[in-house]
Formats: sequence, structure tokens, C-alpha cells
Amino acid sequence: MVMATDIPQVVIKGRRGGSSLAVATLHAIIESF
Repeated sequence: MVMATDIPQVVIKGRRGGSSLAVATLHAIIESF
């Protein structure tokens, strides 16, 4: 469950404009599990 703690970091890092893309990718990864 490391991804759960990595999500906020990815969102913060991608705030400039890649946040939506990062979130979409994370959702796809989460749905895979």
C-alpha cells in the first residue's frame, strides 16, 4: 500500500499542469489492482 502514500506527492509535484494526468494514471493503476 505504498501507492496510497505516494499519491499526494505525485499530485503536488504535478500541480503545474500534469496533476490531472497523474491522477488519471494513478486511478488506472489503482483499478488494475
